[in-house]
Amino acid sequence: MDVQNGVHYLVATVRDYGPGFSAKDLQHADEVFYIGDDSRHVRNHQGLGLAIAKEAVQRQGGKLQLENAPKGGAQVSLWLKMETL
Repeated sequence: MDVQNGVHYLVATVRDYGPGFSAKDLQHADEVFYIGDDSRHVRNHQGLGLAIAKEAVQRQGGKLQLENAPKGGAQVSLWLKMETL
């Protein structure tokens, strides 16, 4: 749980231990159809997951936060207002 500007949020964070997001990915990874990793040979995804998650959480007054973890890896946090739960 976290408090920002007097609003209580439930924060759920998912992290991996890979190379993290590139600067470009941090700017665009939550956009519809964005696929940032050009090195992937198999395209079994469409670039929709983070965009759908962002839209869903914003409709509830929350936010989706993309960042690189301090010790490496990508980190995605879902912030939900407590009163909407």
